[in-house]
Amino acid sequence: MLLVEEVEEFSRASRDQFQRAIRTRVPELTARLVGQLRSIETAYRNVPAHEPPQWIARSYHRFLDALALPAAEVPATLDVPRRTGARRGRQGVPERALLRAYHLGGRLLSAAAMEWAAEEGLRSAETRLFIETLWTIVDEHSAAAIDALHQARQEPADRRVAGYLLDALLNGETHQSLVRAVARSLPVCPTGRYAVVVRHPVGGGSVDPDDQPPVARGIRLLWRAHGVSAVAVAPLGDRRPGDLVDTLSKARDLRTGISAAVRGLAELGEARRQAESAARTLRGPGVALLEERLPTAMLNAAPDLARRLQFRVLAPLFELDAQRREQLLETLEQWLAVDGSVSAAATALYCHRNTVLNRLRRIEQLTGKNLSSPRDLIELGLAVQAYRQLSTPSPAGAAPSPRESREGPVRADG
Repeated sequence: MLLVEEVEEFSRASRDQFQRAIRTRVPELTARLVGQLRSIETAYRNVPAHEPPQWIARSYHRFLDALALPAAEVPATLDVPRRTGARRGRQGVPERALLRAYHLGGRLLSAAAMEWAAEEGLRSAETRLFIETLWTIVDEHSAAAIDALHQARQEPADRRVAGYLLDALLNGETHQSLVRAVARSLPVCPTGRYAVVVRHPVGGGSVDPDDQPPVARGIRLLWRAHGVSAVAVAPLGDRRPGDLVDTLSKARDLRTGISAAVRGLAELGEARRQAESAARTLRGPGVALLEERLPTAMLNAAPDLARRLQFRVLAPLFELDAQRREQLLETLEQWLAVDGSVSAAATALYCHRNTVLNRLRRIEQLTGKNLSSPRDLIELGLAVQAYRQLSTPSPAGAAPSPRESREGPVRADG
């Protein structure tokens, strides 16, 4: 191990001077690290707000203690990292999030050390060895914290701790020790089929997990609070995610997304991302099943491309007044919803079938698309979904010129 004491010129007095200087900056370094973690690590929202500043400050001070010690005595400073790792393991913080916290903390401390070395006029060789020593201790402290995190997951867990472990899986952790701990504690099958449900408030407030249905058509729902939202794990067995819809549709003020079925507890992080994608397809309260919203979910995943498609296909319609544009788009949407039946679309729109035909032909004329062409139908359908899903900027300067009209038949029978 390469320690500062191996450099003769770097005396104990200099190390003590460094510690005193940096200890005065611990509150500043702590605030900066907490800010970074809260902006990039969603897993930390399950940690009580007062905890990260307290524990990060303790970690910085213990690190500075280690920096002044001989190599043989550095293990005596691992008590705080071990306590931190065990606590975060019980709170469901993923391993990657804890490692990132130590890495970001080390970067901030390293930058502070470089500034101090420059102010003190240290030679470059001394500074390099000093920074290497700093990162050696960061590695030792982070390794101790991760070991403690793993050990905490192996402990017998009560229901509260089991919930924290489940949070880690929902946050994307996949470590098999965690999977086994959750399977033992809840209990659930580690390789079973699961869906994840997310519920977001509409119009402010928060979603209380205790107010959510514990069962949906015989499927158990394990609810957890994640910020102002609620997330549930649904052990499906041989059921389908769609079986959850009826029960979850009863809430009138929530946006609810349901993932596709995934295999195994280690895939809950992916299922949660799917559920979030499904929820984003809703413009207001309701329930969205990912399997039924894949095109819109894809548009949301690439909004720039979706907006480009929208303008390329629908640009001529933006030149119409809002009422006429909405009339044509609503007709096209309804016609697509009833699988191209003009009669059924006319019934739904409370108008004559000839009115529907005239509007569809007008859309063909304006867009240059042929409603009998599968390719054109796909583009029109996706463009309308993009228009509905995304906030539409002014098309001025962005819309391509309309292509020449292409004559083509429209299905006219019901």
